[in-house]
Amino acid sequence: MRKLMLVVCLSFCCIFMSAQKQDSDLNKMLDKSISLFIEYNVGVYQSTPIGNGEYNPYICVDNYPFSYSFPEDVKNRHMRYMTFRNISDNKEFRKKKNFEFIFMEMELVRNRLVITLSNRSLTLPKNSHAQIKINDWGIFTYEYSEKKKEWELKQVNYGNT
Repeated sequence: MRKLMLVVCLSFCCIFMSAQKQDSDLNKMLDKSISLFIEYNVGVYQSTPIGNGEYNPYICVDNYPFSYSFPEDVKNRHMRYMTFRNISDNKEFRKKKNFEFIFMEMELVRNRLVITLSNRSLTLPKNSHAQIKINDWGIFTYEYSEKKKEWELKQVNYGNT
């Protein structure tokens, strides 16, 4: 019985350790994608005469891995974070009625990971349903290289409506 428990514990340790490695690879890809997306949008906002030229949206944290921590360049921008779980309880969102946030989606297809980041506007009209509009996006395609045994950024596409 003790041998069985030892085997089970060792199996869980091995699984946990391999998950840590994959998670750190994923964190690096998310860090790079978010930093590139924010850098691109800062340039766009500074080059347009609309508004005050500042890019300071909320970041929706709903789709990020539990262990993920945002990179220092994002933290230094003093980005604000939000989740859809607390949006109806948050007084700041109810007062503001219209705000912009960054939403992240991931898709894994064979040896490619596609991370899509998009700026979305959320409008909370009084006595009506919330409206979400996609303003612009960045699509970051990573491919796993068997030779190098690592993920490589293969393609970056930006677009807007």
